[in-house]
Amino acid sequence: MTTTYEHTVLTALQALESASANGVFPAALSSSLRRQLEEELRAVRDGRLQPRSLATALSHQMFDSGHVDDGFSKALDGMLAAEGSAQGEPTLLPRVTVRQMQEAGVRTMKTGAPLLGNYGLLVPAVNSQDGTRLLTIEVDGSRTLPAFSSRELFDEWASNAVDAGVSAALVPAGSAGQLAPGLDIVINPLNERLVLTNEHTIPAGAVSFGRPSQIDPRVLTAVRTASVSAGIAQVSLAQVVSGGRSLLTAVPMGDAASVSAFAAALGETLPSGVGLDILPGDTQLGAAIAAEIAPVFERDS
Repeated sequence: MTTTYEHTVLTALQALESASANGVFPAALSSSLRRQLEEELRAVRDGRLQPRSLATALSHQMFDSGHVDDGFSKALDGMLAAEGSAQGEPTLLPRVTVRQMQEAGVRTMKTGAPLLGNYGLLVPAVNSQDGTRLLTIEVDGSRTLPAFSSRELFDEWASNAVDAGVSAALVPAGSAGQLAPGLDIVINPLNERLVLTNEHTIPAGAVSFGRPSQIDPRVLTAVRTASVSAGIAQVSLAQVVSGGRSLLTAVPMGDAASVSAFAAALGETLPSGVGLDILPGDTQLGAAIAAEIAPVFERDS
């Protein structure tokens, strides 16, 4: 009889073949991944499986290569879940993975998904008469949800927490952002302090947005200059992903004439070769961005 884990290894092999056939992986990477999965399959069938996580190792190899396939990532998630069920409890996100994400420049929940997989994270919660609420902290001027990759790291942070009675809640790492709409996630805030932008969707599945990880200072200067010139009340900057394209987008708040004047002024002040989309604040997506992302410019009242 095929075990659950054996079945997930077979599924991962099939997903790898599909990704390789579609040219996602270079030949050398595909061959290496296939060899490791086939060795794992033989070990499972021979009853000599070692206590390790091949799914984690392969996820790291794929991510490091810069070639990521969603189908293969999903199959590796299945392998990891099967490992966790065999152990009887979810596996916490390895600290080495947190450091790898930091070194690789991962800055959003979406891009971190292949490495977050089906791991778990500990988030702080407080039980009261009104129910359970999550604790948030301020990082670089913004409210964030802290999350921890080990009980020791959680206890270190909780020992200095303002709220009494804080407890650790185990949540899936990949869906931690869904627990705190409008808030980013900071993993191990006292140590690695990896901040991941929590992208939002308006409408569901169509468009996502989040705070840009970096903004060219010249763009900030141009936006602020154009805002003053056009009489704009405030402007937020967001990274908007739609149809596979990621665009840095300015959301000016003002009437139609002011927004038009802002666009004209911005065209004259932006550095050559720098692209910036403009989305009026009175649109559905623009209003959502303005409500959830702090402005980079606000007119003095």
